[in-house]
Amino acid sequence: MRYFGDCSPNLWAYRPIDSIPQKAIIDTNVLLDAILISDGIGTAALSGLSQRKIALYTTRKSISEARKTLCATRDYPTNITKLLDIFVQQSGIAVHDDDRRMLGIKDHDSHLAAAAVDLSAFVVTEDMPLLYDLDRSRIHGRSLRETVLACVAPNQPHQNLMIFGCGSGADGHVFMKFMPHEDLCKKADRSWFLLDSPGFMSISYNGNMRSFEINWEAGGQLILPIELSSEEQYALYFNYSVGKRTNAQVRVRSVGSQIEHLASGVLAPLQQRPNGKITLMNSREKNVGWKGTLQNVTFGPYILNKKVWRASHALVGVAPPTLTADLTQIASLLTEIKGDHVRRPLWQQVVQMLNVCIPGFYPGRGRAERPDEWFD
Repeated sequence: MRYFGDCSPNLWAYRPIDSIPQKAIIDTNVLLDAILISDGIGTAALSGLSQRKIALYTTRKSISEARKTLCATRDYPTNITKLLDIFVQQSGIAVHDDDRRMLGIKDHDSHLAAAAVDLSAFVVTEDMPLLYDLDRSRIHGRSLRETVLACVAPNQPHQNLMIFGCGSGADGHVFMKFMPHEDLCKKADRSWFLLDSPGFMSISYNGNMRSFEINWEAGGQLILPIELSSEEQYALYFNYSVGKRTNAQVRVRSVGSQIEHLASGVLAPLQQRPNGKITLMNSREKNVGWKGTLQNVTFGPYILNKKVWRASHALVGVAPPTLTADLTQIASLLTEIKGDHVRRPLWQQVVQMLNVCIPGFYPGRGRAERPDEWFD
């Protein structure tokens, strides 16, 4: 079984919600996204669940955490915490109060698992390690991305649900899940490109050498030997850390497997920020495309921690939370309350502000590594 409650073995893009309890426990991070961004993925998920007649719940601790976060992200007088109470009331979200210890779940998150057990519900959260712990504890959980995909099916989803990133910084990652076609798994004297970004990097599978190749345009290459199978879904994670030299790693796992393929090395330092142009499932010349499927791609200006990577490669449908990562503080700063009027930002406005705030590329990370002209 690929995950707890698996009932759709041919569905690899997300975990469906039709066969699980029709009650949802809303985590703090989902509440904040829905409260602050007028057309964000949190709003889309809660609206979709309500349309499916799925009862919405949260916990007293989640509300308390959301209130503290809203207070912490605003250092000027306007108080936006009252938005929380208004939103919970108007959305018909019931509040459950149970903070008992749950075996296999961190103390910090036990209130969500306890509520799910008490109410025969599933947890909606952007906490990837929690999704992993819930699955191992046989408690249903879903990410926002999965929830929205399940709600819009069988209609075509918005592209951002499948492919989304929020820029590149001094550190960064690229994550993707894919399945190769059987033709690709046979020995073929050609390369099969998953991603190609001019001025940045490319990710391809060398059919002759039976290996993934990361070509770094500033100089350098990572090679990861692996025999692919057309019956498996794979998760690939490339991360880089920029300094006088670029330390990089590429990891590949068959989803749910205990075996990890790893290659690491030193690449040339980037001299400028990538231009953001990306070709997926092909090269920039569009003559050596990937054959198979591509379930999702995420990228961002930070390195995934080990627990996020573990959850993302272990569970079908789970991907790093780039759709909500680092958006709360910016969204709260763009939110205004004047009397009875509230102005909440659009998701695109928040993302644009986030991209402005991403640290730029320098020839080195430390101050002593950088030429003086960068700081004139």
